[in-house]
Amino acid sequence: MEKIVKYASENNFPELYRKLVHGLDEESLDAVNRMLSRFLQINMGQDVLYTQEEMDALKEQKEHFVVMKLKDDCYAWRNYLLPINYFEPLIFYYKYEISKLKHLDR
Repeated sequence: MEKIVKYASENNFPELYRKLVHGLDEESLDAVNRMLSRFLQINMGQDVLYTQEEMDALKEQKEHFVVMKLKDDCYAWRNYLLPINYFEPLIFYYKYEISKLKHLDR
């Protein structure tokens, strides 16, 4: 993380940011700003702040978040399979690359 902050500070971060967000729609711009803001919070040792919608969704997921071990290298949550017992609920909320995970029905 420190390398990224150093890179940004040494390479005109405002210009890098301008290029990153150029042409993005409103929803994508919000997502980029949210991620960058959280990255900076983590880098400064601060707690990450979530929106109310995210907190509500996270609470809902945690209440129904049951991971089942199918075998030593296969864990299931709903119809998703992972080789390790690590399921980050917000990944499923935002669907980051989730389409690349195996579904039980495929």
